[in-house]
Amino acid sequence: MTIFEFLSVAISIVLALTLGKLVAATPHVFSRDRRDPIHAGLFLVNCFVVLNIWWFVWSLNEKTSWNFLEFLILMGSPVTLYLAAHLLVSDIPGEVKSWREHFSRVHRGYFTAILATAIFANVRTMWVVGGEASLAVGFMVTGILFLPGIFSSRRSVHAIILGLWFLFQVFAVSQLFTSDR
Repeated sequence: MTIFEFLSVAISIVLALTLGKLVAATPHVFSRDRRDPIHAGLFLVNCFVVLNIWWFVWSLNEKTSWNFLEFLILMGSPVTLYLAAHLLVSDIPGEVKSWREHFSRVHRGYFTAILATAIFANVRTMWVVGGEASLAVGFMVTGILFLPGIFSSRRSVHAIILGLWFLFQVFAVSQLFTSDR
């Protein structure tokens, strides 16, 4: 096994736990009597981001030299995304009576965790990978995008963040599929 394969096991475990947490909450998040469109949209984007991070990390399989700091940076996005997913769907999603009320309680922590995910992604892109400028700028813009979500309780602000974040994810994936990786 290569060093990348060893590192990717740890990353894959965290991403699998994140996706498992989200998948397990799916019937509760989309329950008609409790569903909230903004929460459900963020939920779907989070599922997509898990796959996006995994795909991006896999694209690093040709990197042969790794150090511990690079590993920590690489682990940053999956770990903070797990934290965001945990805040988004709670420990026991079946007991959440209203996802709208739940998200209003956790939005600051959620957007802080997502901001940390974006920061780790930016550092990873610029330092570990060697920096594709278009992705790095995108991660910085996305990071700035989450700041209003931390400080604002307005649903309209959260809806705008959701829409812009979705568009960025589409852009990021298009970059992954059109690059030489």
